[in-house]
Amino acid sequence: MKVLDSRNEALNQGLTVRYIGTGTIGEITKIKNEDGFNWVQIDNGLWYNSSYVEIIEKQEKLQTKKKELNREEEVEKIKNRIKLDNIDMSNSGNCEGGG
Repeated sequence: MKVLDSRNEALNQGLTVRYIGTGTIGEITKIKNEDGFNWVQIDNGLWYNSSYVEIIEKQEKLQTKKKELNREEEVEKIKNRIKLDNIDMSNSGNCEGGG
């Protein structure tokens, strides 16, 4: 059984693909044909219609991983800023307001 992706390239177990709808990336673990449709399962456990996935190259996969790492770094920076913003200054006694 020859299963093709959205670009008419042959899909096989072990290839890295991206689901066009959400950008989800994963390695193909299983392939099946059911009710006249070809399906691929990726390593996240979900099944995708083969017509809606595309094979991605190793370089593209590395760039995606790098973007994910950059996002994680940004999230950490934001978390650190939130911690600083939430410091309670009410008990310091250093500041008094007129009123």
